[in-house]
Amino acid sequence: MLKKRRKDRKRREVVEKNWKERRQRKRIAKDRRRSKEQREEAEKKLELVGSCRDQSITRVRNRCVDTGNPRFVVRWFRRSGLQVRERALAGKLPGVYKISW
Repeated sequence: MLKKRRKDRKRREVVEKNWKERRQRKRIAKDRRRSKEQREEAEKKLELVGSCRDQSITRVRNRCVDTGNPRFVVRWFRRSGLQVRERALAGKLPGVYKISW
């Protein structure tokens, strides 16, 4: 799991570094007021191949900070459901408490 967490962290860094540039190119590619050549050039630069694919935000997967588990991650806490439950019952999550009927 440690390897997957490192890889995911690296992907997040690459996305963070390149998201502004990609967003700008997407705008140019969609803008009908621009010339056809400019739009095609922007689309060509947006195409991702090989290691550049990690620049896309869709490649990032939410993972639990503690365990690295990709399933049932509660975004608010960035932890898996099991970890949220255990920490909430132990009183380690501020503002979260168990409700009994």
